[in-house]
Amino acid sequence: MLRYMWFLTIIIVSSCSGLLKYFDNYNIKINANTNLINDKNEVLPIEIKMPFFWMVRPWKEGKLVTIDGWGRYAEISFIGGKKARLNHLVDFPRVQQDGWGFITFPEAGLIVSNTGKMQHLAAIDDGKTKSHIPLLSWTYNKPDFILLDPDEGLAVYQYTYSDNSRLNNKLFIYNYKTDAMIYETPDTAVSSPQDNIVDMQFRIDENYIWSNISTHKEEGGWKYDTVFYDWKKGEIRRNELTEFLSQNNSYIFNNYIHLGRRYLFADVEKSEEENPYKLLKIDWDENYSNLQVTDMSYLFRDFYKKKYSVSDIIISFDGSWVTAKVTDYSDYNPYDDNNHFIKTRVFFHMDNNYLNGISMPVFSDNRETMESTNNDDGAFVLHPVYGMCYAQEWHSKGQIYLRLYKMDDVLTVINSGSQSVPFNYNNSKNYIYTREYSYRKELITGWAKVNPRISSF
Repeated sequence: MLRYMWFLTIIIVSSCSGLLKYFDNYNIKINANTNLINDKNEVLPIEIKMPFFWMVRPWKEGKLVTIDGWGRYAEISFIGGKKARLNHLVDFPRVQQDGWGFITFPEAGLIVSNTGKMQHLAAIDDGKTKSHIPLLSWTYNKPDFILLDPDEGLAVYQYTYSDNSRLNNKLFIYNYKTDAMIYETPDTAVSSPQDNIVDMQFRIDENYIWSNISTHKEEGGWKYDTVFYDWKKGEIRRNELTEFLSQNNSYIFNNYIHLGRRYLFADVEKSEEENPYKLLKIDWDENYSNLQVTDMSYLFRDFYKKKYSVSDIIISFDGSWVTAKVTDYSDYNPYDDNNHFIKTRVFFHMDNNYLNGISMPVFSDNRETMESTNNDDGAFVLHPVYGMCYAQEWHSKGQIYLRLYKMDDVLTVINSGSQSVPFNYNNSKNYIYTREYSYRKELITGWAKVNPRISSF
């Protein structure tokens, strides 16, 4: 009996020793801040299993905003490195919502969304909620929501329609702190021309709104002038940056620009080239002049040749990080309604120590589809353990997860000097992207510090 117990003890001790060794290795792999990188130098995510949530948007104090299973605005906060907590911020609006209008304004504590023509708004810091329909009309499109003055609680609902000769707007300025509609665009016959042609996009400062003016319509669509619109005086301002964008008909989205760091990304159409769109990075000084315009093709030269597109750009709130999607359009068929494009996420570090202020691209391991992400754009968040991360809704095998990509891992790949190698395309040259290459070879000439008034593409 004693001999049997001794033999059993040896088995148990040996087994536990193996288990301890396994779990030690597992913990090292998960907890090391710079170890979630595969042999292709692609960064890997941390996956946190979650109760139902839909989309994530930036918030404040290292948190995210989402919509929970009851249709309420909710907050995601983090517990340590592998857990997250989902709590509703307000018992509102408790309805199914459309994804495209779900926007947060962390600096104002404001969340907005819509259900069809119904507009929802929650001013969390002020304890105010509102669901209303500023304009019930089948003529106008769903409105854009632009924050005008967070201190006074002023925002505008901008409704747009086209009469084939120009775009027209109807504006409703709303004070969400006092629940009062303080301005409505008069009928076209008596309104000022500016009200009807200025298409406001996002707030620059207390006076100006980044805006577009539709000048005329061509076969390829509307042509725009970019302007700064003084919404209080109804006046427009132009500068070197707006003139450059106007000449090249570049439509800038608010997630493509960081005003504090003075840079943006713009698509410029080049119909005579094999890949018709060229991605530019534009920097400027405090007067929106002395532009430095960089063609980003040198970062993606092989992919551009294969008709890949770089799009869906998101910039972190501090301007230090950028993420985008690289999409393969080489097999695109305009007559096939079942085109399913696979998109791969890529990250950049923004710092003046790099050539043109941007690092080489670092790819993630995932291949995004509409089904896996539920078409969620994701958001950057300052995690209490991992630092800056990119967060994203992710669906796999019937489960929903919050994925986190650590920017520390992106820095590790950058500092190693080797580029991620995605897509498994034929690569006979063993394509390695070193820092020496990015600084000294095949640099684009003629793009830096151009005069936007005479430049052409």
